[in-house]
Amino acid sequence: MFGVWVGSDEEWITFKNDVSNFRILTWEFEEQCSSLAFLDLTISIESNRISTRTYQKALNLYQYISPTSEHPKSMMKGIIHSLLQNYHRKNTKLEDYYKMATKLYERHVARGWDRSTMRLYILTADAKIQYNHKHPIATPTKEPT
Repeated sequence: MFGVWVGSDEEWITFKNDVSNFRILTWEFEEQCSSLAFLDLTISIESNRISTRTYQKALNLYQYISPTSEHPKSMMKGIIHSLLQNYHRKNTKLEDYYKMATKLYERHVARGWDRSTMRLYILTADAKIQYNHKHPIATPTKEPT
């Protein structure tokens, strides 16, 4: 669990003492910081705003589906689209999203995928994601009569 503390340093110390003295639970506190990795995100406070970017462990093997797999090739379009869509949602800054898209391309090519095929899949998925981001599906504000 993590939290964002907006109080003073003195209030932080009081909070830690109060929590540590609450019944049978014990808590370990880390020092305050402006950036941390939590699950698959790096969460930062920059200019009093929370921003996020994709976090991936250094030892991640990225065992994506091989091009020699018996999976239908058309399935890769959906996989690439969903991965890019997740990157788009998780990255506050567009340049971080593009860095992840580039890594996705490079890792698939390293796995044996054809460069032009993977480039087409990624560019097509990105175009759909960018279009949908600029043109969200309208939801009705009330039910029709």
